[in-house]
Amino acid sequence: MPAVVASVLGPVLVAAGDRSVSPGGPRARALVVALALADGATVPWRALADELWPDDPPADPRGALQTVVSRTRAAASPQVVESQDGGYRLGGPSDLSVVRQASADARALLVRDPDAALAQAREAAALWR
Repeated sequence: MPAVVASVLGPVLVAAGDRSVSPGGPRARALVVALALADGATVPWRALADELWPDDPPADPRGALQTVVSRTRAAASPQVVESQDGGYRLGGPSDLSVVRQASADARALLVRDPDAALAQAREAAALWR
């Protein structure tokens, strides 16, 4: 299984060199989860701001989001959150995306090789913490 830059199947953690750390406070964790749910796609900054401040948006949502992104990068590594035109994306796979792919692979194997499908499913399930 590929190394992940973010783990969301349990406590939210991000890669920091050879270890995993908390990305910071609740908004940083919400940012990482929102990006993990996007499964590699770029999430527009406005959609992220709406996720992080659903009820009481800051006066400058874009600036506030940039602060959360900056703090998240500082807690882990700059590559955890990538800037894209108009938004952000996770800088690599999350454990959620790995499980999604492993589940699809296991389903594809099920008819041809049930033992391999079971092994694939067990490997994916082991990512849940």
